[in-house]
Amino acid sequence: MPAPADNQAFVALRMRRAELRESKSALEQALAAPAARTAGSLDAARPRCPCRTLQRPFGNYVAIAKGPHGIYRGVLSTTPRPTGEVARLTRDHVEIKDLIDQR
Repeated sequence: MPAPADNQAFVALRMRRAELRESKSALEQALAAPAARTAGSLDAARPRCPCRTLQRPFGNYVAIAKGPHGIYRGVLSTTPRPTGEVARLTRDHVEIKDLIDQR
């Protein structure tokens, strides 16, 4: 059975994932909405990308997952088998953060 601190970390991670899902849904809705067309607007045909709204939720999620007392470290200390998957997720997090920051 996981220790109480582990349970708290999982609860915090779930909350951050929910926050991230909400931000992602808002982004998807914004991108799916028809672009506003105004006379003479160069950006009229291009939807505005509110990717920056993902920065904080994604950063919070990654901090809980990968931080010094994060879920990944706890999982790997008790079950080293998912090392490859954790490494892949860590690489994915770096790539996703870079993409969000570029927008």
